[in-house]
Amino acid sequence: MNRILPALLLTGLLAAGLPAQAASLSFSNAPELTPITQAGTLDLFDTSIGTLQSAKLTIFGVGSSTFSFDNTSSGSRNVTAASEISLYTSSSLSGLATILNSLLPTLSLTASTGPLTLASGFTAVGPLASSGSLELDLDPSIFLSAGGGNFTVWCENTDSKSLQGETAGVSMSLSTSAGCGATLVYDYLPNPSKVSEPATLALLGIGLMGALTSRRRKPRH
Repeated sequence: MNRILPALLLTGLLAAGLPAQAASLSFSNAPELTPITQAGTLDLFDTSIGTLQSAKLTIFGVGSSTFSFDNTSSGSRNVTAASEISLYTSSSLSGLATILNSLLPTLSLTASTGPLTLASGFTAVGPLASSGSLELDLDPSIFLSAGGGNFTVWCENTDSKSLQGETAGVSMSLSTSAGCGATLVYDYLPNPSKVSEPATLALLGIGLMGALTSRRRKPRH
């Protein structure tokens, strides 16, 4: 019987529940000419499927910058230009909105031309790509909902540019595009499997009967 009892206990544990699991949700928006107003929807955690252990939200963004220079001077000019696309986020979920609204900005996407020598006339550089992400470990209780549901995350932007070096006679314009998205990962413990009491007793009874039969059929020496 000493070898049978651990097996019966293991059977009971397996019937009682499953190991921790993870669920990943995401949305992604294609880049658009700025200024942008983009949104995506993510699911809340349905408390009927288990106990939420942790929630990790990653906000990501991509951008591109095209610089246009007009050198009206008679000679060349050595300059360096840079752009910054600032992404701001918020949410329809109040607890999450409070956190996102405090991030000013949520992401900063920067690009630089590096040193340039501009001849007289018009010069274009780009598009230059930029990207960034921010990972947030959040309070799981923010996302709990009996029966499930969903919420929205919004993304907007501003952009800025700078020009340094021999800037006399040089004008610059900037064209940008940007897109944002998010990934939400839930780690949770599934609710225990519901095994009826008669079925559990029957399972234990079969195990005990097997143990007794084994003891009765010991080989003779």
